[in-house]
Amino acid sequence: MRNNPGFTLLAVLIMALGIGANTAVFSVVNTVLLKPLAYRDPDRIVTLHNFWKKSSSTSTYISAPDFHDWHDQSTAFDAMAYYTGGQTPVLSKQTAEYAEVTEVTSEFFDVMGVKPLIGRPFNDEERKPGSGGAVLISTAYWHSHFGGAPDAIGQTVRVFEKALPVVGVMPASFDFPQNTSIWYPADTIHRENTHRGSHNYYVIGRRGRWYSGRDRCGGVLRPGAPRDARRSAGRAAAGIAVFDGAIPFPNTCGLRNARLFIK
Repeated sequence: MRNNPGFTLLAVLIMALGIGANTAVFSVVNTVLLKPLAYRDPDRIVTLHNFWKKSSSTSTYISAPDFHDWHDQSTAFDAMAYYTGGQTPVLSKQTAEYAEVTEVTSEFFDVMGVKPLIGRPFNDEERKPGSGGAVLISTAYWHSHFGGAPDAIGQTVRVFEKALPVVGVMPASFDFPQNTSIWYPADTIHRENTHRGSHNYYVIGRRGRWYSGRDRCGGVLRPGAPRDARRSAGRAAAGIAVFDGAIPFPNTCGLRNARLFIK
């Protein structure tokens, strides 16, 4: 090797690249496959998609009316929620910066199976449409902006030109959506978009504890539900919701142009 330093350098570089690649692959496999998710019964958490039969395409964006139909008419889920968010200017004490801010509906943390580390979840008054709202903050944001002090509860952060009280801090292990610093109740600061054609939200659900029976529409049903409720749940799990009054599309398994899609 002394006689051929170029070959030695090349060999060292190849070994270093190989070790680095193996380390990167293991990190991904460990995070995605081996390390358990920091949520209760993570195998029961699903994302819900629209399936457009005319174009045979799926969409992760859901309209608020579709979400409410699925939520109110399905008995196949223990909880269901929508969320949306992004980078937003936030003023905390005298520090102004951009942070990931996410609005969530009332069952969001039930779907994920998590509770605040300190403080409490949003109460009914804070979740009322058009109310003043409140915020939950991440552990990272708590430490970086409040020094990890318990008296952070009750202090305010200014989001969307409104001073919102901090009511709780989420556990350090909870990071959904990724890198979120602040969560606030949906339909409070910003009113919900009620147009069925406006697909602005992501929807997640926590499946009920199933048994093996199946409805004719293919939905897996929760045990103990009455037969007619189980049948309705099967339709909803297949994206076939029951609509009252003037329905926007046929209420049959074969004709509806959009359906719930579980991944």
